[in-house]
Amino acid sequence: MTEPPTKTETPDIYFPAMRAVMRWLLAAFFIAAGVGHLAVQMAARALGAGAVISSGSTPQSIALARQSGAHHVFNYKRDDIAAEIAKLTSGRGVDVVFDATYSEQSFVETAKTVRRGGRWIVLGVGPGKTTRLAETHSPVDAILAERGARHVNVNLLRYFYEPATLDSEAQAFLQRGMALAMEWATQGLVVPHVSQTIDSTVEAINAGLQSLKTGRGGLGKIAVIVDRDLAAGK
Repeated sequence: MTEPPTKTETPDIYFPAMRAVMRWLLAAFFIAAGVGHLAVQMAARALGAGAVISSGSTPQSIALARQSGAHHVFNYKRDDIAAEIAKLTSGRGVDVVFDATYSEQSFVETAKTVRRGGRWIVLGVGPGKTTRLAETHSPVDAILAERGARHVNVNLLRYFYEPATLDSEAQAFLQRGMALAMEWATQGLVVPHVSQTIDSTVEAINAGLQSLKTGRGGLGKIAVIVDRDLAAGK
């Protein structure tokens, strides 16, 4: 949920500074259950954000957001989230938005909730590219520019398929982030919600991927079990 450090920041000071910043944030808005519930846990439990806002459309997804540590959870099918956030922040808007819906409509709506000078964060596929087939016009950057807000696109894939292009500082940043993730998981601060487990057969994996594509994959994560005896601790 953060971009690599700038030239004036080193990994050793960046993460402690990130904790300090999150503690004084008035509000952060996270949306999308699969990745979003982990981001909520990071902000609320590991980084101590002042107010964490999330959304869902079913009793189960709303409950998961609350269970993950969100202080305020809205139903995006029923509530006017932008208006609700405006009320919570006295019209100021949120400091950070994390939107992993890969939906252009959601991108536009969540961009409108960022405060002046805030940050709007997406993973990989950003505004105007949600079809994955052709780039289309998106008003998101104009909305953010009007607020003087920063558009942050986090693409971790390049850390793995283009490692030679990364300098030592970027590599250290990734390693520190992975170490923190393991530390938070060990402490029980950031734990993925696994709604379904499937066998490692080709047929089961294909069925799982199909359920994700059709939106029937359930909440949180689907885990592939390679060795059920190992998973059971035998």
